[in-house]
Amino acid sequence: GLSIYGLTNPADPQLLSSLAVAENARGVEVSGGIAYVGDYVQGLSLVDVVDPASPRLMAAVPLLGAGAHDAVVRTNDVFVETGSGLHVLAMNNFEVVEPYGEIPGYAPAIDASGGILYLSLGDSILLYDTSTPFAPVRTGAVACRSIGEDLCAAGSYLYAVGRSDYFEVFDVSDPAAPFKTGEVRIGKDCYRVLVQDGYAYVKYYDYNANGLVSIDVSDPAAPVIVDGLNVSTNFSISLSGDRLYAITYPGITAWDISDPTDMVEAGSYSTDRTVLDLMASGDILYVRERGGDPYRQGLAAYRILGDSNLECLDFIGSPVEGDGVVRSGNYLYMLDGNRGLSVVDAADPYDLRIIGYAHTPDYYFDHIAVDNGQVFAADYYRGIKIYPEQCRPDLLLTAPADGEVVMDDDVSFGWTATGADYYEIWVDDDPGFGSPILCPHHLEPMGADRLFTAGLVWGGGWFPAAQYYWKIRAVYGAAFEDTETRSFTFAPSEAEEPLWSPLYRLYNPDDGDHFYCTSDGHSQIAQDQGYHEERGEGYISLCRFDDPEAAPLLRFYDDDRDCHYYTADESEIDPLVIAGLRYEGITGYVMDSPQPGMVPLHHLRLDYGEGLRDEFYTTSEFERRNAVDAWSFVDLGITAYVSPTGDVSLVRAASPGAVIGEGLDAASGNFRHQARTGLDIPGIGPSLRFFNVYNSLGVHQVTQFEPPGPG
Repeated sequence: GLSIYGLTNPADPQLLSSLAVAENARGVEVSGGIAYVGDYVQGLSLVDVVDPASPRLMAAVPLLGAGAHDAVVRTNDVFVETGSGLHVLAMNNFEVVEPYGEIPGYAPAIDASGGILYLSLGDSILLYDTSTPFAPVRTGAVACRSIGEDLCAAGSYLYAVGRSDYFEVFDVSDPAAPFKTGEVRIGKDCYRVLVQDGYAYVKYYDYNANGLVSIDVSDPAAPVIVDGLNVSTNFSISLSGDRLYAITYPGITAWDISDPTDMVEAGSYSTDRTVLDLMASGDILYVRERGGDPYRQGLAAYRILGDSNLECLDFIGSPVEGDGVVRSGNYLYMLDGNRGLSVVDAADPYDLRIIGYAHTPDYYFDHIAVDNGQVFAADYYRGIKIYPEQCRPDLLLTAPADGEVVMDDDVSFGWTATGADYYEIWVDDDPGFGSPILCPHHLEPMGADRLFTAGLVWGGGWFPAAQYYWKIRAVYGAAFEDTETRSFTFAPSEAEEPLWSPLYRLYNPDDGDHFYCTSDGHSQIAQDQGYHEERGEGYISLCRFDDPEAAPLLRFYDDDRDCHYYTADESEIDPLVIAGLRYEGITGYVMDSPQPGMVPLHHLRLDYGEGLRDEFYTTSEFERRNAVDAWSFVDLGITAYVSPTGDVSLVRAASPGAVIGEGLDAASGNFRHQARTGLDIPGIGPSLRFFNVYNSLGVHQVTQFEPPGPG
């Protein structure tokens, strides 16, 4: 068991508590208030030791293979050393899976498809409706020749083989009234059947010969053997595309079945270990193997390279006593004889993770089927156990609905929680997400690159009105899972009139960047980061308003040049994002063409040394000329038109009054500043007092080496 000692006095340790959690404890590690105890007989025990005087058993994980020797905890994973290899348990998603239902009795062979479970039993095949989870209801039965060894359901037909020399076909379109349509004699005991594209592939065996046959089942009433291979294989075969894989001791052989009437050997592979079971998925082979140097037994993922080479991507230790591996979605369900069923997250073949166990010491599972959210594991003599299909829920989008028109300023995104480490959101006007307007890269500065809840409300000045596509990515360690892609149309309501706000201009002298915003709070944040407030550049609207010439003023940040970029041209979004600029939302709303009472917002650019750049925007014609003539800015034209006063009425260019100075500098065109510190104007009546206002027009002498501002 586990004993806990107090070390207040290291010279005299005191026993605080004991807990009988293991028959043969071999190792222990403590992390996060949990003790992980490796038991050579029972597996891995998890003990709550927050209160060392009262330890509490939380869970016992019966490892599939030789018992646990030791355990090491790193982040969310527990690495357990066993006699069969290294087990990696993803503890943030791990479950001890319990059966939710059962069908007692004999179960020599099973399959499941379309909400129906098929069970071969003696000289009959029984059909069960599984539409009510974990409570199957028998609907019908049909006679067959003898005890079956394997079943395969495909469409409206069920195909059966067994120790009767025959391959049989049944019409199961009506589960209450199935009937036999045809058969063909193979002449050997048959143990496996797979069906694909109108052909069945059957593994046969007897003491004199064993091999494979392909059968044309396009006419269910008259199946015809069209090719055969006399090859020495075990019972395990698997199909993937135009390849059929079988175990041919000591390795694996692939046949090209693009023409099922002429199966041709297409590859031979060795893992340097004894292969006991396999399953093919695309160019990946999941192989249960044992032996080699160094010795190991368990599940390996291999990438198929050409016609003779395999690349081992990952390996996890497990026993290899059972017969059966099936894939559903990103999960592998693997039978392990009398030790039960293991669930493996195979979303990333480079990072296989055991995320669940079903421990059934009294059962010896040798057939498995997955359908309708349920896993059916069959013991020849004891019947069927029914388990939930996966340890975490499906990753599904919940809002907005596909094709929905969103008329609020904010968009509420929702999806199902799956226990992922975190989620990422991707939004783009392109279903290929080549230039996303919302994604982890763009949202990192705002802390929204990793989402830890299954929902996000976003908008309030982010999306221009358009149709968008979106998806969610759930990240589990090094693996991830994407949802389907959905679309929505963002069409928020428009105000009748603009809601004017000053467009603040700020400048950062450290990196030479001008920044523009309409929020006092945002301006203060910028000042806290080293920006200095200069002046206002007219007024722009905070809300969308009803005018065909209105356009959003879009803000971007160029990480490479440390500068902000603004545009009112929505067609620039995709190329700017593709070029690496980070989209930062809508600053406000402007006019994209000249309007009465509006003034142009000029755009000028200056490239500094070391790759820095200043994108400078001003409504002042004088500043525009001064920036070009005195500071070598490049005039890039007019970005938009803004209100000079917050309404669209014409205003006086300046109030009447005296301008005191030293005249113009002929070299630069700038006003020369008043050099005196006082001024006295004689007159009649009350005396006048004057205060100097320096640089009130934001003008600088040529000799001053800094950009325009402050004003």
